[in-house]
Amino acid sequence: MKMHTPAAGLSYIEVMVALVLLAICALPAADAIRSGLRATEAGAMQARELRCVKNRMETVLAESYDDLWKAVEGSTTPSSYSLAADPGPDGECGVRNVYISKYWHPYGAATGLILSAGNTAEDTLLLVTVSGTDGSYPLTTLVDR
Repeated sequence: MKMHTPAAGLSYIEVMVALVLLAICALPAADAIRSGLRATEAGAMQARELRCVKNRMETVLAESYDDLWKAVEGSTTPSSYSLAADPGPDGECGVRNVYISKYWHPYGAATGLILSAGNTAEDTLLLVTVSGTDGSYPLTTLVDR
């Protein structure tokens, strides 16, 4: 008499359940990988924009106080040191706006005052702000004689 042994291997239903579980897990994993790749590209563009702003700030700060004084336009009007979008050393640099204002800081006060461009005060600091496209990555510093 021949004994019937159970068949070895997977049944059709087991294979289908495994495929469904794999599909359920694979779709979110693929979306996560795709999002990670997009974030890497966006991070590279933001790093390039920040480098462009920092380079412009360094160039402006290399100017003499007297030249910067002549370029004072106020905190809302871009000065002549601003640059339009152009190809930079690491790719395309966006617009870099440079704002130069007179800044008066009374002795003992916690903060100072940004003066209008037409203010006749002579003994002031200069507040220099450089920002990227649409005001991104603003860098601000004070310049003294």
